[in-house]
Amino acid sequence: MKRPLLSGGDDPDVLPSLDALPDFQVDVRLLLELLEGLSEEERRCLWLRRGEGWRIDEIARETALSVSTIHRRVRTAERWLMKRLRG
Repeated sequence: MKRPLLSGGDDPDVLPSLDALPDFQVDVRLLLELLEGLSEEERRCLWLRRGEGWRIDEIARETALSVSTIHRRVRTAERWLMKRLRG
């Protein structure tokens, strides 16, 4: 089951908070610029896995890539981003 990026929970009358948590505050422009440094395939796999919360097998079906390739693309993208975010 795909999870939404923002969720108000089970209560339809509760709107999700748009305030970033203190430990999650990242310069969005910097992050978007960094994401441009990834290949399209890495960016898509990373977004589907971490942004949308898809399972690896769901991403494999959607992209027609093998499960091991999805693992590699996500791992490579995460390592690349962490290296640049840490300076």
